[in-house]
Amino acid sequence: MNLRRAVLITLFVLLPGTARTQMEHVPANHPVYDFLDRMHVKQIVTGYSRTILPLERRAITSFLRQIDTRIDELEEGEKSLLLRYRNEFIEEEEGNQRAAVLFRDGTKGILSDDEKYLYTWASEDHNSRLYIEALGSIEYRFFVNKKKSSNVFMGRVGGRIRGTFGGVLGYGMQATNGTLSGDTSYARKDPFLKQAVNFADWGNAFFDLSEGHLSHGWSWGALSLSRERIMVGNSPWSKTIISDRARVFDAFRFDVFTSDFRFTYIHGFLMGEKELVENARPHYPGKYLVYHRAEMDLFQFLRVGLFESVIYSQRSLDPAYLLPVNFFKSVEHATGDRDNPMLGIEMQSLCLKGTEFYGSWLIDDIDFGKIGNGWWGNKFIWQIGVLNDDLFTDTRIGMEYTRIEPYVYSHIFRNNDYTMNGVALGLDLPPNSDRIRCSISWKPSTKFESTVCLSMDRHGANEYDSTGNLIRNHGGDVTVKFDFERDNQTARFLEGPKEYKYVVEAGFRYEPIKDIVMSFTYRFTKDIKKERGENEGTVFLKTEVMW
Repeated sequence: MNLRRAVLITLFVLLPGTARTQMEHVPANHPVYDFLDRMHVKQIVTGYSRTILPLERRAITSFLRQIDTRIDELEEGEKSLLLRYRNEFIEEEEGNQRAAVLFRDGTKGILSDDEKYLYTWASEDHNSRLYIEALGSIEYRFFVNKKKSSNVFMGRVGGRIRGTFGGVLGYGMQATNGTLSGDTSYARKDPFLKQAVNFADWGNAFFDLSEGHLSHGWSWGALSLSRERIMVGNSPWSKTIISDRARVFDAFRFDVFTSDFRFTYIHGFLMGEKELVENARPHYPGKYLVYHRAEMDLFQFLRVGLFESVIYSQRSLDPAYLLPVNFFKSVEHATGDRDNPMLGIEMQSLCLKGTEFYGSWLIDDIDFGKIGNGWWGNKFIWQIGVLNDDLFTDTRIGMEYTRIEPYVYSHIFRNNDYTMNGVALGLDLPPNSDRIRCSISWKPSTKFESTVCLSMDRHGANEYDSTGNLIRNHGGDVTVKFDFERDNQTARFLEGPKEYKYVVEAGFRYEPIKDIVMSFTYRFTKDIKKERGENEGTVFLKTEVMW
């Protein structure tokens, strides 16, 4: 038995457990997280944190129960959302959920606002439960600029299975298969489609995506083994550690939580840079992400989080990083200074009613004696923002500024950058850039939501000649490492050819029937490179079914 399996089996056997339900995870893109975050900002619910998703279903149910005790303080739109999620989560736990089940009720209830399933089952004591749901979507995209216009049509179908077994083990899996027609070169720019190997790497006109997890929980913690969407970061939009643009990866995760303290440890198994070996067989070297974070709520209005992460590669699973409570930066030095560690601090303040101020400082590398002189090795990400959920009824207003210094996420050793198969795990913003973002969203009911977002990016790009050879590295590309012989030791912020991007995005989401969603989005982009601007308008039309 190898070390990895021995560790996982030992943890599952030794950790405590009592009979509980709803131990499966709720996907990180579920809209209930946005609702809980708004309730946290309005100080209706305590203990909720958006920094690491997904959460167990039982945790979300517990937060909704908190909100339910203060329903009289909610606005009308918030009340309708609570009633919806009460049926989806609380009444499911209690065993009296209103649901339409196709293989039990036929098509009866398909037009209702009840929960919808293909099939459900529960044991007599309700400690074992099974839910099967169908997933599907149809999407049309059209974009135009002064050079050409293109369109893409996509269809996707699949399903999700989830539940709890014996009150001790939560499980979930989902898989979808899709196909597309139209301009595939345009479609390859899409961050979602880039996550599908069949389409992005092999050039097929179809794509498939799958996720799955097993989880075991007890009163003060949980352990899970998964291949699912994980998002890590303080911002509600721009996750600095793991964002939704990264491909899903295998990971085991350990959580500890009390009313005002939370700790998470994640060890992920990534894909290194693709290599071709004998007979052109693709090979992806071993590459790993380790992350742990401690978060505490202080004085009922201040939250502080401290985190570390490490990328290591070119070897098998390293026992030095298997201990969740350790100082990874010192461990990295002690084991040969060959890995890529990062650490940082995050803060959230609720000192004003209905308003949250948040910020983070991520340190990729630092030499205190060289701060302020533009040394390339001082690599930081700064992020500050403000959210307000109380100024206008059922409305969230947000503003955020992100600054990422040159060479952040990169590393001098191959496969030690913060990427998976060449795509950055965190921000979609390249190093040597900054972004200011403003948004407003209005959600007056469970059925309708509209959003307007404006952003401006600045970027200092690397310099290349006409044949694509690198002339000067300004630290503007995560996949281009610093070369001590070629590159200047000084890399000041926004040096290099200036590039600007302005984006205006507006859209709405309409759910006429529970779990049947229609959305429309228009995005206008002005991209200025080398003093030449290019405008692009894109229309997104999508119908999604989750039954």
